Formats: sequence, structure tokens, C-alpha cells
Amino acid sequence: MACASCGREGHNSKTCPTRNVATIPDEKYALWVKFDNISDQQATDLLKGAIDLKSSIAPNARGTFAKGKRSEIPHKIAEALKLSGDGNKDDPEKIE
Repeated sequence: MACASCGREGHNSKTCPTRNVATIPDEKYALWVKFDNISDQQATDLLKGAIDLKSSIAPNARGTFAKGKRSEIPHKIAEALKLSGDGNKDDPEKIE
């Protein structure tokens, strides 16, 4: 299978010798997406698709995903944001 970053065989985008590991200063954006009224299998398939798409479009981006029952998601998102480690004073408090 060819590398998603350079198209050459023998490695993947994470180990690509030509990938640019430097952060571009303009990359200050984030994306939050919510799907509801879906089954567990649909959630799994959407999550896999999102991970694959992120890898091909933004291989240097850090991705955080939360999957669970609708009632669990707010807590999972809050925990994931706390784990981001960016030291932002606006990090949310833990949702009980």
C-alpha cells in the first residue's frame, strides 16, 4: 500500500521520510462533530472513517474522538479535553 503523504511504497504517513513535522503557524483550528440517532455499529464505522480521513487529509493533526451512549458523551468530551495538555486556562471542569 502506498504512503498517504507522498504516494511511495514501503512506509506509511507516520513513518514517511518526507513528511513535514513542523507545525504551520496558521494551524489554529479545531473541528467538533456530533452524530446522534445512530447504532453502535454505525458509530464504529463512522469513527473508523473519521480516523482514516484525518490520516489522509491532516496526517500531522492530533485527533481526539469520543464514542459512547448519548448520556456518556459530555463526560467523555470533558475528559478528553482535560487530557489535551495544552495548558489552556479555559479547560472545562470535570462533568459529574
